[in-house]
Amino acid sequence: LLVWVLMHSVWYIVIWSQDRVALERKFSEPHIIYGVVAAFAVLMISITSPSFIRRAWYEAFFYPHLALFAIFLIFGALHHQKFLIWAAVSFGLYLVDHIFRWIFGNYPQKIISTQVRGKDDNKLLRVTFPKQQYMEKFNRYKVGQYCFVNFPSVSLLEWHPFSLCASPRSSELEINVKHLGNYTKELIEKMESGNPPKWIRIDGPYGRLNQQW
Repeated sequence: LLVWVLMHSVWYIVIWSQDRVALERKFSEPHIIYGVVAAFAVLMISITSPSFIRRAWYEAFFYPHLALFAIFLIFGALHHQKFLIWAAVSFGLYLVDHIFRWIFGNYPQKIISTQVRGKDDNKLLRVTFPKQQYMEKFNRYKVGQYCFVNFPSVSLLEWHPFSLCASPRSSELEINVKHLGNYTKELIEKMESGNPPKWIRIDGPYGRLNQQW
């Protein structure tokens, strides 16, 4: 997307730069300013997308991306009418998907079992919980998938991705959480305390491994 936006922008700037007056006039027109704002949103999305940013500051990556995505759609639609059609269709599909995932993902499920292994910074937390029934009916669970997990008693807004370790045929799901950062450290400490989290929220599953060896 960034490549297409840059090509679109550079192409018109090159054409307009042949007449300096026309170039200055163009950049004072509202629909051009809207286009610049939309392009800047795409640029910021791309800059903040590398894996080291997602891993180190996941919330700083996730929530600004939602805001920048909305800015891109709104100002892109204001930039040109044809964009409005594509933006409306894309956003509609995105919204329907996330409404369903939000409804089912915000329904907490009771944790079946937890187990902490290892010592000090080498601890590993094993958590098992039931499958989401609607996903099970649609046969959505495959090998090599991951899901976003939230423990409401730790944080209501913090969601983190974890690989699913259980077999797709199993009636339960399992994740293994390694002691790597502040969130996982706090989670493991709560599990070892006298009042561990009892509920979990699931968004997913996502992804699938290519099994064509």
